[in-house]
Amino acid sequence: MDKLALTLESGTYLSGLLTLTIPIAIHLLSKHKGKIVPFAHIALITVKNSPQLNQARLTQWLLLIIRLLMLLVACGILAQLFWNKNANTSADIVLVSNDWLTQSSDAEKQQLFESLNANQSPRLFLIDGLNQPLSQRKLESKAVLAFQGDTSSTTTPLNIWANLAEITKALPKSQKIQLYTTNRLNQFTGQKVTLANPIDWHIKFLPSTSSEPKLAASLAIISDANHQQQLAYIRGALNALTATLPVDIKVEYIDFSALANDLDLAAQQSHIIYLVDTPLPTELDNGAITIINSNQLQDYTQVDFPLILATQLFASQTKQWFSDNARLSNYQITELPTIDLLERQQTSVENGQPLHIWLILILVILFVVERLVSEWPSKHTAQVEGN
Repeated sequence: MDKLALTLESGTYLSGLLTLTIPIAIHLLSKHKGKIVPFAHIALITVKNSPQLNQARLTQWLLLIIRLLMLLVACGILAQLFWNKNANTSADIVLVSNDWLTQSSDAEKQQLFESLNANQSPRLFLIDGLNQPLSQRKLESKAVLAFQGDTSSTTTPLNIWANLAEITKALPKSQKIQLYTTNRLNQFTGQKVTLANPIDWHIKFLPSTSSEPKLAASLAIISDANHQQQLAYIRGALNALTATLPVDIKVEYIDFSALANDLDLAAQQSHIIYLVDTPLPTELDNGAITIINSNQLQDYTQVDFPLILATQLFASQTKQWFSDNARLSNYQITELPTIDLLERQQTSVENGQPLHIWLILILVILFVVERLVSEWPSKHTAQVEGN
């Protein structure tokens, strides 16, 4: 059920509430005892309470309360209080990633299941890709226990930040989110985004792996008579790679004059090095094969040419291995860009009604009342003396 909720934008200004101690300190310090003056015996004199003394005490208390209220309202103005019409008092949104479900133990899943059931209105959603409405992401709490994943395999790369930005578009800005994910790099493949919703991160820290990437490539080298020198350098570079690095490279050498008969063989490879000046046949340029032409290997006479060739062959595999096995710190995951002042003000307008105008009006009224109360005893005393 949505209800009005009092929210503030600049919580640091609440430190101004310490100024409330100033009127209290002045009030306590000003209550000094009067000086005792020796006088004749007054035991027979009837002591009466002065109405003016009682009135002065009452006035002091009223002034103290009014001045405290003035400072309290001023702090509320600086803190930018507003009524949040979209405040949701129901359960938090719980988001869980496939990688967390895959890597978590049965005890961790049981703990999440119990926390969902303890909530009166559990709302569990799966983060598994972009361009999905919130309704299609919904999961039953029992699906957490029933999930069976292969802990030895890595999951599909994901951008948790972009998914959060997409999901929060359908939520009130004050809706709190409980997010369960791992610290694997491939779960955060993208730029960070600004998020207005409060997020409670539950990050499962996976241990770093020390295994080396298994690099493999099936290669077709298509050449003609004009590129024999470059072909010789490529042969030498491939021999150097296979002799010094743990790589598995299978090579098929195809002469351009016989390419028509070997199109099927070339199409079965992961990479094609094309050392021909004429355009590559359309049958091979289908996007499924990585094409390396002679222009990309201009430095074939350099000493570091084997490294250049290895970069061309294994760059994508190395990047994938690093993404799967690298780990992020808690700070790298949770530290998101801050919302600037203009966006914060727009968020406040969207969420609810600002109260600073009403608070300023209340402050003016309190100031007028304070002036009237502080001047009233002196005017009353002057009127009594005149009579």
